[in-house]
Amino acid sequence: MNKTELRSKIAKQQLALRASYEKVNILQECFSQQLNFIQSDSKRKALCCNRRSGKSFTIALYMIDQALKTPRGKFLYIGLTNESAKGAMWTD
Repeated sequence: MNKTELRSKIAKQQLALRASYEKVNILQECFSQQLNFIQSDSKRKALCCNRRSGKSFTIALYMIDQALKTPRGKFLYIGLTNESAKGAMWTD
């Protein structure tokens, strides 16, 4: 077996393995308000809520959901500082 055949065999195995994974529904744990925000057809969205109401978590779920639907998509999260943005998005 040469290198090309081996690569082809490994690629086919990986594709079969990936196809066997169950798709995860990350939105099943959302509250109705979070789901309304995530599933809204609006092009521009904003959350205006009290402190500790789950804004960052909702945004993270929204971005993950969109990333799963559009694998080559680009997503941007902006915070006051780089550290605060990382702290908000990288914790969960």
